[in-house]
Amino acid sequence: MNQAVRNMRRMFSVVAGILIVTGTIVVPAYAAPPANDSISQPARLTTIPHTFVHDSSEATAAPTDGRCVRGASIWYRYRPTTTSTLRVVTFGSDFDTVLAVFRGRQSNRTLVACSDDTETSFSSAVRRSFRAGRRYFIAVSACCRPDARGGRSVLTFYRDRAAGVHTTIESVQSGEISGRIFVKGSTRCDTPSAAAVNLTISQRLGDHVARGGGFVDTYCSGARRSWRVAIDSETGWAFRPGQAALDAQSFSDDGFDFVSAEQTMTVSVGSDPNARSR
Repeated sequence: MNQAVRNMRRMFSVVAGILIVTGTIVVPAYAAPPANDSISQPARLTTIPHTFVHDSSEATAAPTDGRCVRGASIWYRYRPTTTSTLRVVTFGSDFDTVLAVFRGRQSNRTLVACSDDTETSFSSAVRRSFRAGRRYFIAVSACCRPDARGGRSVLTFYRDRAAGVHTTIESVQSGEISGRIFVKGSTRCDTPSAAAVNLTISQRLGDHVARGGGFVDTYCSGARRSWRVAIDSETGWAFRPGQAALDAQSFSDDGFDFVSAEQTMTVSVGSDPNARSR
């Protein structure tokens, strides 16, 4: 595992932990289980590509759910009319997911795929051939105990395509009071992915240099995801309006491929009187 992957996994682990804790606090205890809480009432997949978004925070688990199904399980059913290879992923979910794919009848099904964490995130990803006319049941559950809590569950089905990550830097401003740099940008991925952008900025100030770095991670898909990063100088010299050198390294992991891209550019740093230390 290279350093970039280790850095992504460490950051995603921290953020996912925060989301899991936060989700547990704010979910009302009186909420009803989702309609697809049981395998007997699965949500049906009829078109590809398709994304399901469900709240599984009050979903339950049953002893008969089967192997690779943990807590707060919710269910989907798919019976394809043509044979094709599909990817099934949970990127965008705000809890640690486990993904299981079964083939056969509800009462006599066989586990054909099981996924917990990807290389860099707590999302799950499966690639397999779905044969025409066969029944498939797909379960999304919460790792790693029968009493684990779910949350915002995002399940996407799509056909194989190449991964890619694209980042745009939209503005760079310095805070008049804080001396920080505030970088705004957006990132788009060619496949549903966990993504991260590592920023390094340096600015010549006479005989001195202001230099610092920042990191942002996000769920990434075909639509651009906006982000904002505040960067402190690590050299003791505050950033100011003017020219600066910015290096942006982007990474994405869609569960099947890890890709990266790098941009080095000269940016014009503006001044934002409202940019405080937040």
